[in-house]
Amino acid sequence: MTETYLSVTGAQGAGRDVSQGYYTDFQGRLTSTQHTNMENAHGAGNIVSSVNDYAKWIFTLLHRRPPFSEAAYHTLFGAHTIAHGELVSPSHLRLYTEWAGCIGTIEENQ
Repeated sequence: MTETYLSVTGAQGAGRDVSQGYYTDFQGRLTSTQHTNMENAHGAGNIVSSVNDYAKWIFTLLHRRPPFSEAAYHTLFGAHTIAHGELVSPSHLRLYTEWAGCIGTIEENQ
């Protein structure tokens, strides 16, 4: 995968053409997104990739190929929960730390 970047600026810095996004504003006008760059969103939706690289990624997931181990695939696709049978506020720190622990397990099993 040689055409995947963690930011718009990364893709542009590598000389890649990045398509321009548009949305309809509240007045019904087509408005440019101005290539919004979110440096703090690496790996959380700020990924810029080509169709070819995305196809390779999907093929890898469907056929359980490296770079992930079988244990990592089990973690990715298996049933999991962060509930302990007690009510916790959605903004409670425990929810975020336990989610981060799941990601750590995936990385350790690579």
